[in-house]
Amino acid sequence: MEKHNINYSFFENYQRQDINYLIENNIITKRKDDVIYVNKKQMRRIRIFSMIFNYGVINYYNGLTKISRKVDLKQQQNEIDEILEEGLLIYKDTLFSKPESDYLNYLLNDSEFDNALGIRNKYLHGSVFKDNVEDLLYALIILTIYVIKINEELILSKH
Repeated sequence: MEKHNINYSFFENYQRQDINYLIENNIITKRKDDVIYVNKKQMRRIRIFSMIFNYGVINYYNGLTKISRKVDLKQQQNEIDEILEEGLLIYKDTLFSKPESDYLNYLLNDSEFDNALGIRNKYLHGSVFKDNVEDLLYALIILTIYVIKINEELILSKH
């Protein structure tokens, strides 16, 4: 849409329902001459939604620089605030994001995933690791994840 004109009439009827949703929520705009376009504000929104689509989450404080170096962090945060107010996004105040907690649950617990490694459950009752290098490496990964997240929180608390 940045490089080519795309007409609304190019889409089939079954696709227009999704296009109409984007238009109604001011993510794209349809001109009177049937051309669909995006302005700078809408492009920021599309980049935000794209990052969420690709990664499942977006970090409000420091993960936004990957979206666009041209737009400053405050503008991006303001855009996210507006999207939250409109109800198009949800916000959670947790240490781990949903994908991160899913990964940790996969590694540690048997309850959420059928094929989980269940390391915590394996050693729950005082069992010893005994020469299981693979489990030790996973434990090191888990420890590293926790240290990184705590470090991020400490850095954010200074600002």
